[in-house]
Amino acid sequence: MTKSVEFETTVAAELTREADSGRWKDLLDASAAVDQADQAQEAAEIAESHELRFVRLFKSVVLAHELQQTGSASVKARFARLHVAEARALLPPADAVAAKEPLAPVPPQSQFVGREAARRRSPMRKGCEDLP
Repeated sequence: MTKSVEFETTVAAELTREADSGRWKDLLDASAAVDQADQAQEAAEIAESHELRFVRLFKSVVLAHELQQTGSASVKARFARLHVAEARALLPPADAVAAKEPLAPVPPQSQFVGREAARRRSPMRKGCEDLP
């Protein structure tokens, strides 16, 4: 073992003994209380987000019902198209993607890129192809 590993092992053992003896009890209790408060706050935020999603869903249902009851024929048709479009999957099925032809291979990149490539293509270099 190297000296640094031995030192770390010794320090870790000493801290474990001190924690077991109660020397760091206040610090460990405070840390546990902070963790518990963080978890409670996260749970409250999650509950609030669920309520917000429910309210938004409710509003969408009410607006859709109102549209169906009082909307014009063109607005109803637009809403129906929107509803069908939103019901579709965002991505095509995997088997449809696999059935397509694979993409063409990417041609190898030029040896020179950026300014160097532009400099080498410059008309001012005509007749100087053998120069670096």
